Amino acid sequence: MWTQKQPETYVIFAVDKDYPGGGLPLHEYEMLPKGHEVKIDFGLHFVIVNGEWQGEDALGRLMADMHGSNPMKMHYPVLARRCLDLKTDDKEVRQMCDAVQKLVYESRAESRTEIAINFLREQVAPELVSKATGRSMERVLELQASLGDESAD
Repeated sequence: MWTQKQPETYVIFAVDKDYPGGGLPLHEYEMLPKGHEVKIDFGLHFVIVNGEWQGEDALGRLMADMHGSNPMKMHYPVLARRCLDLKTDDKEVRQMCDAVQKLVYESRAESRTEIAINFLREQVAPELVSKATGRSMERVLELQASLGDESAD
């Protein structure tokens, strides 16, 4: 039995739209065991921040800053300074460009892998999958083998 009180922990997702709906600034979720109606208090909270929130409160000002592109018009000085650094300091700009480039590369690689998996599921020849996706033949064969493991489940 769980008797020790756990520290309160918040997992916060700031999203660009009001995905849960309702126009509220925040949506907090509690954990329920699957198939039960009894809540277990782990001290764990999931909060979704509505990025569209434009209220005249601290969160509304923060969301306006997050959407804004001009650091001189931001409400929060710490965020404004950091954005200004990222836009004007050569070292910071280079680091940001490198980070974005890495994300783009990883996203493309992930997409090519997903496409390769879809082709393999449709039983396209591994050679054609490799050629079409730019994945190495070795990687395509690894993916094919992992798909064989899926069908064993």
